[in-house]
Amino acid sequence: MSTGLIVGHRRATEALWGLLSILFLAEALHELVGLGGSGGDRFFNRGVFNLLILGSGAICLLRAATIDRLRGAWALIGLSLISFGIGAVIWTFHFAEIHPEPPHEPPPAARSEPAAGEHPAEPAHAGTERARVVSSFS
Repeated sequence: MSTGLIVGHRRATEALWGLLSILFLAEALHELVGLGGSGGDRFFNRGVFNLLILGSGAICLLRAATIDRLRGAWALIGLSLISFGIGAVIWTFHFAEIHPEPPHEPPPAARSEPAAGEHPAEPAHAGTERARVVSSFS
């Protein structure tokens, strides 16, 4: 039996679970099939993502406030989600506008084919004992 600090928490928890389920479904559909199009990116990246994180933290804190068993664990999980959510809000509303991620090419070592004008480089271990051992397994 729960002997927590909050009476009548079930309605709030159920409402929060319902809201988070709908937001999660919308976020998944946006990522998988493009729900909302590219115009919805800002809404989903700023609003839905942050609400999912902060709402998850709130559910954990509600759980910590309503049960005796594992109260400390639920509180720590909830507080960590809330602190992560605060950081995510600060990032999405301040720093993401100042420092957008620039498009980049993978470093030359990560490319499977040499770029135009480049010659394929020999592996660093070519001509070594390691190369002989590795080639013996082929």
